[in-house]
Order: sequence, then C-alpha cells, then structure tokens
Amino acid sequence: MPALEKLVTQAFADSGHFSRVTTEQEESDVYVTVTLHNHETGSLGMAFVSGAMFLLIPGTYDNTLAMRMVVRDRDGEKLGQTEKREVLTTWMHLLLIFALPFRESGDELLTQLTRSALAEAVDKGLL
Repeated sequence: MPALEKLVTQAFADSGHFSRVTTEQEESDVYVTVTLHNHETGSLGMAFVSGAMFLLIPGTYDNTLAMRMVVRDRDGEKLGQTEKREVLTTWMHLLLIFALPFRESGDELLTQLTRSALAEAVDKGLL
C-alpha cells in the first residue's frame, strides 16, 4: 500500500494540476479518493494441467486492475468520478524463467492508469 500511495501521489504531483498534493487529512479545495481493485481470473483446469506437468504446458491468468477516482469539493460533496481498467496477462511456463529478470514491474502500468484517470477527470471538468 505505501508503494501504491507513493505512485499515485507522484502522478498527481507531476500532472501540474495541483499546487500541493498530500495524503494527510487537511483543509483543501479538492479531495480525491483513489481505490484500486485487482480481479484475477484464469482457468482452474488449465492451471491444474500446467502445474501437474511442472509448467511444461503453459498457462495464463489475467489481472484486471480497476482504478476509481472520486472527486469531492471542500464541503465533501461529490463532484464526479472516473474509472479506468487495464488487463495484465501473465504467462506461466518453465522456459520463461529465463525471461524473469527482464520482466517489467507493474509500477509503470499503475502510473499510466493513474495518469489516464486523472486526464479523464480534467476532461470532465472535475479538476
């Protein structure tokens, strides 16, 4: 959670739309609540077959990341919200172990998701 909080805070600060960004409970003109949901899906049968064959038969699963931003004014009244989704597919295969050191972290995906949701909020006139 602290790493995610840092990524979101940094994306807000880098956007140039705010004079100050903080996660502290302070008096402000705009309050933004960001929630991130991760829904993992995959084939249980394929996971069983892949595991039984020691990952010689590849398997996949998807993580659907949904980020919701709720924008409120200084009185706490809801001005609106945005929601963005992204699907991240992970392959499981024994020979892919050699590619593991070159794998991208999910930080860039979360930063792009935050920027996209922030841009939509600006387009809607919420910020």
